[in-house]
Amino acid sequence: MTPFDSAQGRLSKTARESFLARARAFGDRRWDGVVLGSRGGIGLDAAFLLDTTGSMSVHLNEVRLRTTEIADEIAREVPRSRLGVVCYKDHGDQGENAHYLTLVQPLTERGDDVRAFLNARQVAPGKGGGGAEAVECALRAANSLAWRASARKAIVLVGDKPPHGAGMDALDGCSRGVDYRDEVEALAKKGVRVYTVLVDSYLETRRVFEWMAGETGGKFLELRSSKDLAPLLISVCLAEAGKDVTKFAARLEAEGLLTDSRKQIFLALAG
Repeated sequence: MTPFDSAQGRLSKTARESFLARARAFGDRRWDGVVLGSRGGIGLDAAFLLDTTGSMSVHLNEVRLRTTEIADEIAREVPRSRLGVVCYKDHGDQGENAHYLTLVQPLTERGDDVRAFLNARQVAPGKGGGGAEAVECALRAANSLAWRASARKAIVLVGDKPPHGAGMDALDGCSRGVDYRDEVEALAKKGVRVYTVLVDSYLETRRVFEWMAGETGGKFLELRSSKDLAPLLISVCLAEAGKDVTKFAARLEAEGLLTDSRKQIFLALAG
């Protein structure tokens, strides 16, 4: 039996009630003093870590096209929110030698700054090899962001390959000697939750992404369509800030935009 009403493309009554209950419970766990509709809450610091190698070009372009929507929605719903971005590639000729290793947009309240950063020519996706990527260096860059001690803090890591030393190669695959485990531990100590978003189906990536989310109290999510990335980023930020993500889901449903793959994301966040 499917949880969706195939005729209507909506959640069945039983599944919807279960989803709402889990979502409310998730919201209760994430609630930490954000004041609804005011500027007096503790706020949110969220950084998007984006793999910008060639295999991720469609996903990067989707974020670029919808940066304004993402930033505006989060700013409207979450008082005192700041967004940052870390774009990353890999070591060697197909990464830092020809393009860059990491590019960083510091945490900011200005959505225009985030949009300008992501649309800069230097951020454009380049070629990538078939192995691990410099996820560990992206995590180190995220550790160096100016996180506010009093704010809710989250990273959304979007990629298809694992860091060096996580199954596809050894730790010395990172020419800068960065160990992803140390970076995750440091983020956890700062109170930064890591939400990992798996693109594609590499087992090594799944395992380490699940581990990162578990170590920091975040969530492991799977992305079935690049078109789902913008609502996913918004949903994670709303959930982390203690907002009721079911309202956002209901709005998408009313607009005919709550696809089956998006329903699965909301269910995973609420679980």
